[in-house]
Amino acid sequence: MSQQRDLPESMAWRVIGRLESGQTQRSVADAVGVARSVVARLWNRFQETGNVRRRPGAGRPRATTSTDDRYIQLTARRNRTENATQLQRQLLLATGRRVSSQTVRNRLHEGGLYARRPMFCIPLTPRPRAARRRSAAEHRDWEQHDWSQVLFTDESRFSLECDTRRVLVWRDRGTRNNPAFVREGHNTEELVGWYGVEST
Repeated sequence: MSQQRDLPESMAWRVIGRLESGQTQRSVADAVGVARSVVARLWNRFQETGNVRRRPGAGRPRATTSTDDRYIQLTARRNRTENATQLQRQLLLATGRRVSSQTVRNRLHEGGLYARRPMFCIPLTPRPRAARRRSAAEHRDWEQHDWSQVLFTDESRFSLECDTRRVLVWRDRGTRNNPAFVREGHNTEELVGWYGVEST
């Protein structure tokens, strides 16, 4: 969760709108992806000044320029699996600007990018994709009594080796299933368990 001190103005006004509609500070913080203290500070500022902007001269000056921000975000989009420390080093080499890894994360969050675990599965090739679409079309008019005759099965895999899956990807919200962010499962020793669920 982002610990940035100030949100972009457009996002800040959305936060205020949510709060004025009766949402709690905690629920708004969870929805926006920032710490509750950020929302509380923004709300207090709005109550005192009627605005979401910081007063001129208040707080520390911004550590990066708009050009730096664009560079950080573009680099992360081109190198999705690089962590904040690696991106921090690239910024230093490219511009001479020395910032903390937290500043890098903050700038990425401002650009809508968040470090998330990729979805691990076996990517579908065009042939099984087409087969699934055909199956969905064939069963779209089924009713409850049709499905009650079906036994649904699935499998669960249990790894016998250490697999922390610490590789993260920088991606926008709502893009988890984007094929660009799907990774094949690791080749580790594992047990496979089958189970079935009967519709009633």
